[in-house]
Amino acid sequence: MGKSGNVLVVEKDKNVLQWIEGMLKDYVKKVITAKTPCQIPKIVHANIVDVVVLPFSCNGDCIDIESGVRVLHYLLKVNPDAKVVFLVSPNDLSSAVKVMKEGAADVISNRFEHKELINRVLSFVKETSSKGKELSHHIFIPPKREFIYHSEKMREVVRTIDKVAPSEANVLILGENGTGKELVANSIHQKSKRSDKIFISVDMGAFNESLIENELFGHKKGSYTDARNDKVGRFEMADGGTIFLDEIGNLDIAVQAKLLTVLEKREVTRIGDNTSKPIDIRLVSATNKSLHKMVDDSEFRTDLLYRLNTVEIELPPLRDRQEDIPVLVSYFLSMYCALYRKPLLKIEKSAITCMQNYDWPGNVRELQHVIEKSVILAEGDRLTKEELCQRAHIKDDDEISFSSYNLEDVEREVINKVLRLKSGNLTHTADVLGLTRASLYRRLRKYQL
Repeated sequence: MGKSGNVLVVEKDKNVLQWIEGMLKDYVKKVITAKTPCQIPKIVHANIVDVVVLPFSCNGDCIDIESGVRVLHYLLKVNPDAKVVFLVSPNDLSSAVKVMKEGAADVISNRFEHKELINRVLSFVKETSSKGKELSHHIFIPPKREFIYHSEKMREVVRTIDKVAPSEANVLILGENGTGKELVANSIHQKSKRSDKIFISVDMGAFNESLIENELFGHKKGSYTDARNDKVGRFEMADGGTIFLDEIGNLDIAVQAKLLTVLEKREVTRIGDNTSKPIDIRLVSATNKSLHKMVDDSEFRTDLLYRLNTVEIELPPLRDRQEDIPVLVSYFLSMYCALYRKPLLKIEKSAITCMQNYDWPGNVRELQHVIEKSVILAEGDRLTKEELCQRAHIKDDDEISFSSYNLEDVEREVINKVLRLKSGNLTHTADVLGLTRASLYRRLRKYQL
Protein backbone atom coordinates (compact mmCIF):
# COMPACT_ATOMS: atom_id res chain seq x y z
CA MET A 1 0.00 0.00 0.00
CA GLY A 2 1.46 3.39 -1.08
CA LYS A 3 2.21 6.20 1.29
CA SER A 4 -0.12 9.22 1.40
CA GLY A 5 -0.36 12.65 2.93
CA ASN A 6 1.75 15.79 2.99
CA VAL A 7 3.00 16.90 6.41
CA LEU A 8 4.47 20.32 7.21
CA VAL A 9 6.78 20.51 10.23
CA VAL A 10 7.82 23.89 11.66
CA GLU A 11 10.74 23.94 14.11
CA LYS A 12 13.55 26.48 14.59
CA ASP A 13 15.99 23.93 16.02
CA LYS A 14 17.70 22.36 12.98
CA ASN A 15 18.54 19.09 14.75
CA VAL A 16 15.01 18.61 16.08
CA LEU A 17 13.60 19.44 12.64
CA GLN A 18 15.79 16.84 10.93
CA TRP A 19 14.91 14.25 13.58
CA ILE A 20 11.15 14.71 13.11
CA GLU A 21 11.55 14.74 9.33
CA GLY A 22 13.49 11.46 9.41
CA MET A 23 10.93 9.95 11.73
CA LEU A 24 7.95 10.73 9.46
CA LYS A 25 9.35 10.34 5.95
CA ASP A 26 9.05 6.54 5.99
CA TYR A 27 5.33 6.76 6.71
CA VAL A 28 3.92 9.69 4.70
CA LYS A 29 4.16 10.73 1.08
CA LYS A 30 5.96 14.04 1.69
CA VAL A 31 7.48 15.86 4.65
CA ILE A 32 7.93 19.62 4.17
CA THR A 33 10.07 21.48 6.69
CA ALA A 34 10.27 25.10 7.75
CA LYS A 35 12.39 26.83 10.39
CA THR A 36 10.03 29.77 10.87
CA PRO A 37 6.32 30.47 10.38
CA CYS A 38 7.36 33.19 7.91
CA GLN A 39 7.78 30.35 5.39
CA ILE A 40 4.26 29.02 5.89
CA PRO A 41 2.38 31.22 3.34
CA LYS A 42 4.65 30.24 0.48
CA ILE A 43 4.50 26.55 1.42
CA VAL A 44 0.73 26.26 1.83
CA HIS A 45 0.10 28.08 -1.44
CA ALA A 46 2.48 25.79 -3.34
CA ASN A 47 1.50 22.48 -1.69
CA ILE A 48 -1.57 20.63 -0.48
CA VAL A 49 -0.82 20.23 3.23
CA ASP A 50 -2.81 17.65 5.20
CA VAL A 51 -1.15 17.93 8.64
CA VAL A 52 0.90 20.72 10.24
CA VAL A 53 3.12 20.02 13.26
CA LEU A 54 4.50 23.02 15.10
CA PRO A 55 5.47 24.25 18.58
CA PHE A 56 3.12 26.58 20.43
CA SER A 57 5.79 29.25 20.96
CA CYS A 58 6.59 30.09 17.34
CA ASN A 59 7.15 33.69 16.32
CA GLY A 60 7.24 35.62 13.07
CA ASP A 61 5.92 39.03 12.04
CA CYS A 62 5.84 38.57 8.28
CA ILE A 63 2.36 37.01 8.16
CA ASP A 64 1.14 38.86 11.24
CA ILE A 65 1.54 35.94 13.59
CA GLU A 66 3.16 36.18 17.00
CA SER A 67 2.05 32.98 18.69
CA GLY A 68 0.81 29.51 17.95
CA VAL A 69 -2.80 30.68 18.11
CA ARG A 70 -2.23 33.26 15.40
CA VAL A 71 -0.46 30.66 13.24
CA LEU A 72 -3.45 28.39 13.77
CA HIS A 73 -5.91 31.10 12.71
CA TYR A 74 -3.90 31.76 9.56
CA LEU A 75 -3.66 28.08 8.62
CA LEU A 76 -7.36 27.45 9.14
CA LYS A 77 -8.16 30.53 7.09
CA VAL A 78 -6.17 29.45 4.02
CA ASN A 79 -6.82 25.69 4.44
CA PRO A 80 -9.78 24.82 6.68
CA ASP A 81 -9.21 21.08 6.07
CA ALA A 82 -5.66 21.08 7.45
CA LYS A 83 -5.11 19.29 10.76
CA VAL A 84 -2.87 21.35 13.07
CA VAL A 85 -1.00 19.48 15.81
CA PHE A 86 0.83 21.46 18.50
CA LEU A 87 3.86 20.37 20.50
CA VAL A 88 3.28 21.85 23.96
CA SER A 89 5.24 21.68 27.21
CA PRO A 90 3.62 19.25 29.67
CA ASN A 91 3.71 22.08 32.22
CA ASP A 92 1.77 24.41 29.94
CA LEU A 93 -1.76 23.03 30.19
CA SER A 94 -3.36 26.43 29.63
CA SER A 95 -1.80 26.67 26.15
CA ALA A 96 -2.97 23.16 25.33
CA VAL A 97 -6.55 23.97 26.30
CA LYS A 98 -6.44 27.31 24.43
CA VAL A 99 -5.32 25.90 21.08
CA MET A 100 -7.83 23.05 21.31
CA LYS A 101 -10.62 25.57 21.82
CA GLU A 102 -9.39 27.60 18.86
CA GLY A 103 -9.56 24.64 16.48
CA ALA A 104 -6.32 22.64 16.77
CA ALA A 105 -6.74 18.96 15.92
CA ASP A 106 -4.60 17.75 18.81
CA VAL A 107 -1.81 18.61 21.23
CA ILE A 108 1.18 16.42 22.10
CA SER A 109 3.77 16.84 24.82
CA ASN A 110 7.02 18.16 23.35
CA ARG A 111 8.66 15.26 25.19
CA PHE A 112 6.80 12.81 22.98
CA GLU A 113 7.94 9.32 22.06
CA HIS A 114 8.43 8.83 18.32
CA LYS A 115 5.63 6.26 18.04
CA GLU A 116 3.15 8.69 19.58
CA LEU A 117 3.85 11.40 17.00
CA ILE A 118 3.78 8.94 14.10
CA ASN A 119 0.46 7.45 15.22
CA ARG A 120 -1.15 10.84 15.68
CA VAL A 121 0.01 12.18 12.32
CA LEU A 122 -0.99 9.01 10.46
CA SER A 123 -4.46 9.04 12.01
CA PHE A 124 -5.02 12.58 10.71
CA VAL A 125 -3.60 11.76 7.29
CA LYS A 126 -5.98 8.80 7.12
CA GLU A 127 -8.94 10.95 8.12
CA THR A 128 -8.12 13.60 5.51
CA SER A 129 -7.75 11.02 2.74
CA SER A 130 -10.91 9.10 3.67
CA LYS A 131 -12.98 12.33 4.13
CA GLY A 132 -15.24 11.61 6.97
CA LYS A 133 -14.03 8.53 8.82
CA GLU A 134 -13.94 8.95 12.58
CA LEU A 135 -10.67 9.62 14.35
CA SER A 136 -9.09 6.96 16.49
CA HIS A 137 -10.47 6.89 20.03
CA HIS A 138 -7.48 8.49 21.75
CA ILE A 139 -7.78 11.82 19.95
CA PHE A 140 -9.84 14.45 21.74
CA ILE A 141 -12.19 16.45 19.56
CA PRO A 142 -13.21 19.64 21.37
CA PRO A 143 -16.96 20.14 21.53
CA LYS A 144 -18.40 22.85 19.31
CA ARG A 145 -18.39 26.14 21.16
CA GLU A 146 -21.95 26.69 22.27
CA PHE A 147 -24.10 28.18 24.99
CA ILE A 148 -24.86 25.95 27.95
CA TYR A 149 -27.81 27.27 29.88
CA HIS A 150 -31.15 26.57 31.48
CA SER A 151 -32.13 30.06 32.62
CA GLU A 152 -34.61 32.37 30.93
CA LYS A 153 -32.05 35.19 31.03
CA MET A 154 -29.66 33.29 28.79
CA ARG A 155 -32.55 32.10 26.64
CA GLU A 156 -33.31 35.76 25.91
CA VAL A 157 -29.65 36.42 25.05
CA VAL A 158 -29.69 33.56 22.53
CA ARG A 159 -32.96 34.86 21.02
CA THR A 160 -31.32 38.26 20.48
CA ILE A 161 -28.27 36.64 18.86
CA ASP A 162 -30.51 34.70 16.48
CA LYS A 163 -32.26 37.92 15.46
CA VAL A 164 -29.18 40.10 14.96
CA ALA A 165 -26.71 37.57 13.50
CA PRO A 166 -28.11 37.42 9.93
CA SER A 167 -27.92 41.21 9.65
CA GLU A 168 -24.79 43.27 9.13
CA ALA A 169 -25.46 45.41 12.20
CA ASN A 170 -22.61 46.33 14.52
CA VAL A 171 -23.07 44.68 17.91
CA LEU A 172 -21.82 45.81 21.32
CA ILE A 173 -21.69 43.09 23.99
CA LEU A 174 -21.76 44.21 27.62
CA GLY A 175 -20.95 42.13 30.67
CA GLU A 176 -18.53 41.41 33.47
CA ASN A 177 -15.26 39.57 32.86
CA GLY A 178 -15.80 35.86 32.38
CA THR A 179 -19.44 36.00 31.31
CA GLY A 180 -18.74 34.74 27.78
CA LYS A 181 -18.58 37.85 25.60
CA GLU A 182 -16.25 36.25 23.05
CA LEU A 183 -18.54 33.24 22.87
CA VAL A 184 -21.42 35.56 21.96
CA ALA A 185 -19.28 37.25 19.30
CA ASN A 186 -18.29 33.88 17.87
CA SER A 187 -21.93 32.76 17.82
CA ILE A 188 -22.95 35.92 15.94
CA HIS A 189 -20.28 35.16 13.36
CA GLN A 190 -21.24 31.49 13.01
CA LYS A 191 -24.91 32.39 12.46
CA SER A 192 -24.13 35.21 10.02
CA LYS A 193 -23.75 35.26 6.25
CA ARG A 194 -19.99 35.46 6.85
CA SER A 195 -19.78 32.16 8.72
CA ASP A 196 -17.50 30.64 6.07
CA LYS A 197 -15.08 33.56 6.36
CA ILE A 198 -12.45 34.41 8.97
CA PHE A 199 -13.20 35.47 12.56
CA ILE A 200 -10.49 37.70 14.07
CA SER A 201 -10.49 38.39 17.81
CA VAL A 202 -8.47 41.29 19.24
CA ASP A 203 -8.03 41.81 22.99
CA MET A 204 -7.69 45.57 23.23
CA GLY A 205 -6.46 45.29 26.79
CA ALA A 206 -3.50 43.14 25.77
CA PHE A 207 -1.63 45.95 23.99
CA ASN A 208 -0.32 49.26 25.24
CA GLU A 209 -1.19 52.51 23.52
CA SER A 210 1.89 52.50 21.29
CA LEU A 211 1.19 49.01 19.91
CA ILE A 212 -2.57 48.88 19.46
CA GLU A 213 -2.65 51.08 16.35
CA ASN A 214 0.04 48.89 14.79
CA GLU A 215 -1.96 45.76 15.64
CA LEU A 216 -5.23 47.07 14.26
CA PHE A 217 -4.03 48.81 11.11
CA GLY A 218 -0.58 47.34 10.36
CA HIS A 219 2.48 49.16 9.10
CA LYS A 220 4.58 49.62 5.99
CA LYS A 221 8.15 48.36 5.84
CA GLY A 222 10.55 51.08 7.02
CA SER A 223 7.85 53.17 8.69
CA TYR A 224 9.85 53.01 11.93
CA THR A 225 13.13 51.50 13.17
CA ASP A 226 11.97 47.91 13.79
CA ALA A 227 9.59 47.72 10.82
CA ARG A 228 11.66 45.24 8.78
CA ASN A 229 8.66 43.89 6.86
CA ASP A 230 5.19 44.97 5.87
CA LYS A 231 2.74 44.04 8.60
CA VAL A 232 -0.89 43.23 7.91
CA GLY A 233 -3.21 44.70 10.54
CA ARG A 234 -6.11 42.84 12.08
CA PHE A 235 -8.69 44.78 10.06
CA GLU A 236 -7.05 43.69 6.80
CA MET A 237 -6.84 40.11 8.03
CA ALA A 238 -10.56 40.18 8.80
CA ASP A 239 -11.51 41.36 5.31
CA GLY A 240 -14.64 39.52 4.25
CA GLY A 241 -15.24 38.19 7.75
CA THR A 242 -15.90 39.36 11.30
CA ILE A 243 -13.58 41.29 13.61
CA PHE A 244 -14.20 41.18 17.36
CA LEU A 245 -12.75 44.02 19.43
CA ASP A 246 -12.77 42.80 23.02
CA GLU A 247 -12.45 45.28 25.90
CA ILE A 248 -13.07 48.21 23.54
CA GLY A 249 -13.29 50.49 26.59
CA ASN A 250 -9.50 50.27 26.92
CA LEU A 251 -8.94 52.00 23.57
CA ASP A 252 -7.02 55.26 23.83
CA ILE A 253 -9.00 58.34 22.83
CA ALA A 254 -6.50 59.18 20.06
CA VAL A 255 -6.85 55.75 18.43
CA GLN A 256 -10.64 56.00 18.77
CA ALA A 257 -10.61 58.75 16.13
CA LYS A 258 -8.75 56.59 13.62
CA LEU A 259 -11.01 53.62 14.35
CA LEU A 260 -14.05 55.80 13.71
CA THR A 261 -12.60 56.86 10.35
CA VAL A 262 -11.99 53.22 9.39
CA LEU A 263 -15.58 52.30 10.28
CA GLU A 264 -17.05 55.27 8.40
CA LYS A 265 -14.97 54.94 5.22
CA ARG A 266 -14.56 51.13 5.31
CA GLU A 267 -10.91 51.48 4.38
CA VAL A 268 -7.68 51.21 6.34
CA THR A 269 -4.31 52.92 6.01
CA ARG A 270 -1.20 51.23 7.38
CA ILE A 271 1.23 53.24 9.49
CA GLY A 272 3.76 54.88 7.17
CA ASP A 273 1.63 54.30 4.07
CA ASN A 274 -0.22 56.86 1.95
CA THR A 275 -2.49 54.37 0.24
CA SER A 276 -5.78 53.23 1.75
CA LYS A 277 -7.12 49.71 1.28
CA PRO A 278 -10.85 48.97 1.21
CA ILE A 279 -12.12 46.46 3.77
CA ASP A 280 -15.36 44.55 4.14
CA ILE A 281 -15.88 43.57 7.78
CA ARG A 282 -18.63 42.86 10.31
CA LEU A 283 -17.80 44.55 13.61
CA VAL A 284 -18.58 43.10 17.02
CA SER A 285 -17.25 44.80 20.16
CA ALA A 286 -17.36 44.05 23.88
CA THR A 287 -16.53 45.70 27.18
CA ASN A 288 -16.98 45.30 30.91
CA LYS A 289 -17.02 49.08 31.33
CA SER A 290 -19.87 51.57 31.09
CA LEU A 291 -19.16 53.33 27.79
CA HIS A 292 -22.00 55.78 28.43
CA LYS A 293 -20.30 56.89 31.66
CA MET A 294 -16.98 57.09 29.80
CA VAL A 295 -18.68 59.36 27.25
CA ASP A 296 -19.90 61.58 30.10
CA ASP A 297 -16.34 61.67 31.47
CA SER A 298 -14.93 62.53 28.00
CA GLU A 299 -13.00 59.25 27.91
CA PHE A 300 -14.91 57.76 24.97
CA ARG A 301 -16.18 59.38 21.78
CA THR A 302 -19.95 59.69 21.47
CA ASP A 303 -19.88 59.24 17.69
CA LEU A 304 -17.82 56.04 18.03
CA LEU A 305 -20.21 54.64 20.62
CA TYR A 306 -23.10 55.15 18.20
CA ARG A 307 -21.11 53.31 15.52
CA LEU A 308 -20.47 50.38 17.84
CA ASN A 309 -23.85 49.81 19.44
CA THR A 310 -26.42 49.46 16.69
CA VAL A 311 -27.54 46.53 18.86
CA GLU A 312 -26.52 45.97 22.48
CA ILE A 313 -26.46 42.54 24.13
CA GLU A 314 -25.97 42.43 27.90
CA LEU A 315 -24.76 39.20 29.48
CA PRO A 316 -25.96 38.45 33.03
CA PRO A 317 -23.33 37.48 35.64
CA LEU A 318 -23.35 33.86 36.79
CA ARG A 319 -24.62 34.83 40.26
CA ASP A 320 -27.86 36.01 38.60
CA ARG A 321 -28.42 32.72 36.76
CA GLN A 322 -27.45 30.09 39.29
CA GLU A 323 -29.86 27.60 37.76
CA ASP A 324 -27.31 27.32 34.92
CA ILE A 325 -24.55 26.06 37.22
CA PRO A 326 -25.50 22.33 37.19
CA VAL A 327 -25.57 22.14 33.37
CA LEU A 328 -22.34 24.14 33.08
CA VAL A 329 -20.62 21.83 35.57
CA SER A 330 -21.77 18.77 33.60
CA TYR A 331 -20.51 20.29 30.35
CA PHE A 332 -17.07 21.23 31.69
CA LEU A 333 -16.68 17.87 33.43
CA SER A 334 -17.27 16.05 30.14
CA MET A 335 -14.95 18.40 28.31
CA TYR A 336 -11.98 18.15 30.67
CA CYS A 337 -12.32 14.45 31.40
CA ALA A 338 -12.06 13.90 27.64
CA LEU A 339 -9.17 16.35 27.25
CA TYR A 340 -7.12 14.82 30.06
CA ARG A 341 -8.17 11.29 29.08
CA LYS A 342 -9.87 10.42 32.36
CA PRO A 343 -13.08 8.47 32.99
CA LEU A 344 -16.09 10.73 33.36
CA LEU A 345 -16.15 11.86 37.00
CA LYS A 346 -19.31 12.05 39.06
CA ILE A 347 -20.02 15.03 41.26
CA GLU A 348 -21.88 14.95 44.56
CA LYS A 349 -25.17 16.83 44.74
CA SER A 350 -23.96 18.69 47.83
CA ALA A 351 -21.02 19.98 45.77
CA ILE A 352 -23.43 21.45 43.22
CA THR A 353 -25.38 23.10 46.03
CA CYS A 354 -22.14 24.52 47.41
CA MET A 355 -21.32 26.04 44.02
CA GLN A 356 -24.81 27.49 43.65
CA ASN A 357 -24.36 29.26 46.99
CA TYR A 358 -21.17 30.97 45.76
CA ASP A 359 -21.16 34.38 44.07
CA TRP A 360 -18.61 33.51 41.33
CA PRO A 361 -16.94 36.93 40.91
CA GLY A 362 -15.04 35.48 37.94
CA ASN A 363 -18.28 34.18 36.43
CA VAL A 364 -18.33 31.25 33.98
CA ARG A 365 -14.58 31.50 33.38
CA GLU A 366 -13.91 31.00 37.09
CA LEU A 367 -16.28 28.02 37.21
CA GLN A 368 -14.57 26.51 34.18
CA HIS A 369 -11.12 26.85 35.78
CA VAL A 370 -12.37 25.29 39.01
CA ILE A 371 -13.72 22.23 37.19
CA GLU A 372 -10.56 21.90 35.10
CA LYS A 373 -8.39 22.05 38.22
CA SER A 374 -10.63 19.52 39.99
CA VAL A 375 -10.44 17.07 37.07
CA ILE A 376 -6.64 17.33 36.95
CA LEU A 377 -6.23 16.74 40.70
CA ALA A 378 -9.03 14.17 41.15
CA GLU A 379 -7.89 10.83 42.56
CA GLY A 380 -11.16 8.92 42.81
CA ASP A 381 -14.16 8.55 40.52
CA ARG A 382 -16.11 11.49 41.96
CA LEU A 383 -15.76 15.08 43.10
CA THR A 384 -16.85 15.69 46.67
CA LYS A 385 -18.15 18.87 48.22
CA GLU A 386 -15.08 19.15 50.46
CA GLU A 387 -12.61 18.70 47.59
CA LEU A 388 -14.33 21.18 45.33
CA CYS A 389 -14.81 23.86 47.97
CA GLN A 390 -11.16 23.56 49.00
CA ARG A 391 -9.79 23.71 45.45
CA ALA A 392 -12.09 26.55 44.48
CA HIS A 393 -11.40 28.45 47.72
CA ILE A 394 -15.14 28.49 48.26
CA LYS A 395 -16.17 29.04 51.84
CA ASP A 396 -18.71 26.39 52.71
CA ASP A 397 -21.24 28.37 54.70
CA ASP A 398 -24.35 26.30 54.13
CA GLU A 399 -24.96 26.14 57.87
CA ILE A 400 -25.85 29.25 59.81
CA SER A 401 -24.57 29.81 63.32
CA PHE A 402 -27.37 31.72 64.99
CA SER A 403 -26.68 34.39 67.57
CA SER A 404 -29.79 33.23 69.43
CA TYR A 405 -32.61 30.75 69.03
CA ASN A 406 -35.33 33.37 69.28
CA LEU A 407 -37.50 32.65 66.21
CA GLU A 408 -37.54 36.27 65.08
CA ASP A 409 -33.74 36.45 65.31
CA VAL A 410 -33.43 33.20 63.37
CA GLU A 411 -35.79 34.43 60.65
CA ARG A 412 -33.90 37.70 60.37
CA GLU A 413 -30.52 35.94 59.97
CA VAL A 414 -31.90 33.45 57.42
CA ILE A 415 -33.38 36.23 55.28
CA ASN A 416 -30.15 38.23 55.54
CA LYS A 417 -28.05 35.22 54.47
CA VAL A 418 -30.21 34.45 51.43
CA LEU A 419 -30.18 38.13 50.44
CA ARG A 420 -26.37 38.03 50.41
CA LEU A 421 -26.29 34.77 48.45
CA LYS A 422 -28.64 36.24 45.84
CA SER A 423 -26.76 39.55 45.70
CA GLY A 424 -29.82 41.49 46.88
CA ASN A 425 -32.13 40.13 44.16
CA LEU A 426 -35.53 40.17 45.91
CA THR A 427 -37.30 37.90 43.42
CA HIS A 428 -34.69 35.14 43.76
CA THR A 429 -34.58 35.62 47.54
CA ALA A 430 -38.36 35.24 47.81
CA ASP A 431 -38.25 32.09 45.63
CA VAL A 432 -35.59 30.45 47.82
CA LEU A 433 -37.45 31.32 51.04
CA GLY A 434 -40.78 30.16 49.65
CA LEU A 435 -42.35 33.57 50.11
CA THR A 436 -44.27 35.93 47.88
CA ARG A 437 -42.56 39.25 47.12
CA ALA A 438 -45.17 41.02 49.27
CA SER A 439 -44.42 38.73 52.24
CA LEU A 440 -40.70 39.28 51.80
CA TYR A 441 -41.18 43.07 51.68
CA ARG A 442 -43.12 42.97 54.96
CA ARG A 443 -40.30 41.05 56.65
CA LEU A 444 -37.66 43.37 55.23
CA ARG A 445 -39.45 46.35 56.70
CA LYS A 446 -40.01 44.50 59.99
CA TYR A 447 -36.31 43.60 60.40
CA GLN A 448 -35.06 46.83 58.76
CA LEU A 449 -33.01 44.89 56.20
